[in-house]
Amino acid sequence: MIRRIILWLIASLVGAGSSAAWSQDYPSRPVRIVVPYSAGGGVDVVARVLAIRLAAQLGQAFIIENKPGGGGTIGVDAAAKSQPDGYTLLFTANSTHTTAPHLTKSLPYDTLNDFTPIASVIDYSFTLVVNPRIPVNTVLELIRYAKENPNSTAFSSAGPGSGTHLAGELLKSATGAPMLHVPYKGNAPALMAGISGEVTCLFDTTGTAINHISSGQVRPLAVSSLQRNRMLPDLPTMVESGIPDFDVVGWYGFLGPANLPTAVTNKLISAIKTTMGEPAVDEQLRAQGFDINVTALRDFAERIKSDHMLWGRVVKQANIQAN
Repeated sequence: MIRRIILWLIASLVGAGSSAAWSQDYPSRPVRIVVPYSAGGGVDVVARVLAIRLAAQLGQAFIIENKPGGGGTIGVDAAAKSQPDGYTLLFTANSTHTTAPHLTKSLPYDTLNDFTPIASVIDYSFTLVVNPRIPVNTVLELIRYAKENPNSTAFSSAGPGSGTHLAGELLKSATGAPMLHVPYKGNAPALMAGISGEVTCLFDTTGTAINHISSGQVRPLAVSSLQRNRMLPDLPTMVESGIPDFDVVGWYGFLGPANLPTAVTNKLISAIKTTMGEPAVDEQLRAQGFDINVTALRDFAERIKSDHMLWGRVVKQANIQAN
């Protein structure tokens, strides 16, 4: 009995020493960052900004590998099935983990259990905008307009199940506003529909809406986050506009496969926090309408679960069918 205890203690000490050594050595070779979207998109652009700085901090290349397709499922699946050693990371937007599970009948992974949440790094909000010819200036005026014109009020989105679609459905369910959903193939055509007057309104990502707001092509009514956006400080939030509990904020973040070693995760989080604290990074991302907000480990995991529940409820209420 005593001999077994001694052997167990020796093994534990050796294991602890190996883990500490591994943490000190990590990374000892290039790290792959899987981005489950095409090059040039918002997630990819941010990933490349961070990869350069993480490489400078940790002394190894952080290589972006774009794996688009299947609404992000191809890249996410590749990351989920990688070795949990810290040399394959996933950098993704919230939709792959919080809305896709409710919109895809059979994902090849479990978004809540097959990953190690490392840290979300930025938040992005949506801005509710209307065609300037619509005689409304506030969210409550838009709701009143929709109820008075139920057959001619519509909102566009980037497609069924997209963040812009779900934000619109959340507004409908919260207010009872009878608005027809008109899906498009992407944010750009959805915004053009609002500018041309094909639809009454839409939620657009704040970063892409800002230029069109400045030019007067659309009129902003409110931002979807609980806090006002730094780039539109005079624009009220949805809550300030009279829609209680309306808090729609997306995120970009790092995850690894399940069972990522704690020592490696902690080292990555330290480097991520240092990177996100750089003034140059803040300035670069703020210009694109993003807010830096590092949420790590358990807090990040809880955020994923909370968003997962919210969008599951919205999908069910709106009767959006899974593909």
